Amino acid sequence: MLDFSNYPVIDNHCHGIYLNQSFPDLNQWRRLFTESDSQEMPSRHVSSTLFYQRFIRSLANLYQVEDADVAVLEFRNRRSPEELMQTSLTRAGLSAVLVDQGYPPKSQLVLDTVFTQAAG
Repeated sequence: MLDFSNYPVIDNHCHGIYLNQSFPDLNQWRRLFTESDSQEMPSRHVSSTLFYQRFIRSLANLYQVEDADVAVLEFRNRRSPEELMQTSLTRAGLSAVLVDQGYPPKSQLVLDTVFTQAAG
């Protein structure tokens, strides 16, 4: 088994992180996990995708909450975007992120300083 824990990790292409990290219900949050315009997609299909299920398990472990999307979303809704980013980037071991600034609009994004603080 190789141990890469001492090596810095750089995400070479991520999209900006939304400033608003609070979602009033699961369907609005699940909408971020699909590009579909279908109204049924977030309510009926997103939760059955392997990516979503793995993502929920990973966040539940990170946040130390019940392994359920409701518990993960409730935890997230009680935290600031800065705290969520700090926790996620630190746990991932990211030393830098290269942000594609084409989407979403800059007015909707967490400030660049959050990335700098979390990565530094």
